[in-house]
Amino acid sequence: EFVHEDIFGYFAAEVFDRLDPEKRDFLLKTALLPHMTPKMARTLTGRAHSDRILLQLNRRHHFTEKFGHKVLSYRYHPLFREFLLSRAKVMLSSEELAILRRDAAMLLIDGGETEEAMMLLYDAKDWDSLVKLILDHAPGMLEQGRGRLLEAWLDKLPRAMIEGIPWLLYWMGACRLQFDPPSSQIYFERAFEKLKAQGDKRGTFLACAGIVNSIELGFDNFKPLSNWLIVLEGF
Repeated sequence: EFVHEDIFGYFAAEVFDRLDPEKRDFLLKTALLPHMTPKMARTLTGRAHSDRILLQLNRRHHFTEKFGHKVLSYRYHPLFREFLLSRAKVMLSSEELAILRRDAAMLLIDGGETEEAMMLLYDAKDWDSLVKLILDHAPGMLEQGRGRLLEAWLDKLPRAMIEGIPWLLYWMGACRLQFDPPSSQIYFERAFEKLKAQGDKRGTFLACAGIVNSIELGFDNFKPLSNWLIVLEGF
């Protein structure tokens, strides 16, 4: 902790406080991005000459690394970025910070950086956007063997939201299928009832298939299996 305080004090005295207000504002906003092209920085900050600011920061050794050839990108040293993020929480209003986080998340989504975008949306408490992002990427994450990560993100959502959106229940069941079939079955059953009530035939079928799989993998009580197989055959 003391080491961090010393380092942060150095960043403040030797770098941040010596910059003009425009560059300080630029740093606070762009620190939300793990890395950025000049175009991304320009979109996020509204600074038309973002490319020049980034180049100056890099040339003056202000903990700004330049990389890439065909597409030029920049990133801040991890400790410097941590310092800037801590300053942003103090110097920017909560409303402005939430908007910036959402805008930064959209830029990252466009670049295919889902996990960083999820974190920003979570910090912004933009639940609707976070749910959409999770639902859009849930199938791919499971196919890639990242079910535990998907479950971790589902767990970050308010419980009432999970219960209110049947597909979130379905994906929670899918995440748990391999390592906790009984728990998985409970989620699939809740998803089944809600998706059926909504008239979502595809979702109802998939939830039913999930229930069958969870019973088969559970090796516990096979009595309900025959009933669910009959339901499944009815699709």
